[in-house]
Amino acid sequence: MTPLQLNAIPLLSGAFFCPFDRSPEMMARLTWPDIAWGLTNTPRFGAQTAMPVTVGAHTLCVLAAARRLVWPDCALRGRDACEADRIVDGEIARAALLHDAAESILGDIPTPFKRHPAYAEVARMEESLQQAINERFGASDDAHRRPAVKDADNFALAVEAWVGHGLDARDWGYAVPDRWGALRDVAHDHIVCILRASGADVFNRLLDAGVEAMLCTEDEACAAYDRIDASWTNGDVPWWPKGGAR
Repeated sequence: MTPLQLNAIPLLSGAFFCPFDRSPEMMARLTWPDIAWGLTNTPRFGAQTAMPVTVGAHTLCVLAAARRLVWPDCALRGRDACEADRIVDGEIARAALLHDAAESILGDIPTPFKRHPAYAEVARMEESLQQAINERFGASDDAHRRPAVKDADNFALAVEAWVGHGLDARDWGYAVPDRWGALRDVAHDHIVCILRASGADVFNRLLDAGVEAMLCTEDEACAAYDRIDASWTNGDVPWWPKGGAR
């Protein structure tokens, strides 16, 4: 292996990504399917929930909630929207889909660690990576901090805390604003996703959302999904002893 490969993370796409290299050439290696796959496999709450709650499922909820918070009367303006509204919807969608993108590489770090003074340096690296990812996909470097996205992020957390732990987010100091009352169906869909959706389902939905938000092309999404299927049919691992166990 090359020195780069020894200090990089192998991605689903087959590329090697160095998380400390912010050059455009390196950032271009990280594709939306890579991010979507990482989010699909990353647990929240330290993987200690009663049923798996992934950052991928969380991201889908944030996307739906952020759109509804921007336009309370409909989840998505669609084809009847004016051009300005379609632009705003695209910006909200990209911001929501990317808001935890750095966690596809770093993983989700439980809140108690984030509150420890020793975490400060890791937090700076995570924020730097998140900003670089935002810019790589044409979003503003602080897109993940947009008010609608942060509000949707807290909403999704509140739903997950209840489903995964039976805990009321208000006991953790989170406010529950009245506007969340319009998100009942979003909460229901998120609960169903947590309880019933497979990892493949979540990954596929993230890919579709990425195509819609122009984070990747349809061909890139299909190729990524095919790569997942092919990865299980490659036969024996290359270093397995020939002729059986020794």
